[in-house]
Amino acid sequence: EHYRTVLAEADIAFANCETVRDSMATFFPDIALIPNGCDLDPVPPTPEGERFEKLCALKGPILGLVGNLEAKTDVDLLDRLAQERPDYNLVLIGSTHANAAVMELDRRPNVHFFGVVTYPEVKAWIARFDVALVPHLDTDQTRSMHPLKMLVYAAVGVPIVSTRVQNLGDFAPYIEVADSHEAFLEAVDGMLNGDRCHDKPALAALVQEHSWDGRVASMLSQVQARLPTSA
Repeated sequence: EHYRTVLAEADIAFANCETVRDSMATFFPDIALIPNGCDLDPVPPTPEGERFEKLCALKGPILGLVGNLEAKTDVDLLDRLAQERPDYNLVLIGSTHANAAVMELDRRPNVHFFGVVTYPEVKAWIARFDVALVPHLDTDQTRSMHPLKMLVYAAVGVPIVSTRVQNLGDFAPYIEVADSHEAFLEAVDGMLNGDRCHDKPALAALVQEHSWDGRVASMLSQVQARLPTSA
């Protein structure tokens, strides 16, 4: 009802993925599609504090996940990853308040919870990852979202392994996408062993093409085109 009311008053509307655009077409038939963008700011200096020092002190490969650890997170997959790859460190950065089940992973000695990290310094944490993870379940929620963490990972330039979720867009060819838990673990192994790699210069160019500056410029251009100019 809120969407119906707000969109009825709108002069222009934007959505960040096709699923959302299509689901709202009944309320606003001409929604402009503007996917999430990449932040081109460089990796910040090394953060100070015990938490980051603990991250840097980990021995062995670091598999990292950044974001709220909500119900969309495949906890069973992460548990299997931690159990079957005991020499890998699974680093989880983000709030657990919306998904108590994720705390079951704390029983694994190679799983490390670091809590919430502020956005200005999160790229420094991601830069420490050997592989960045997108372990999402296939749900109504994940079908209706454009995974922002994927774009942050790509902007830092770390290898990415994802479950098969929608809306990976132009970045899909540069991500190892797994159809099963077994394939996910194999993809992580391949990334760490160097068996699977992607064209880094092409990915860097794609990040530039999908910058937030470009996204905002496109939005403003469409606003100017659709709204009458004032005298």
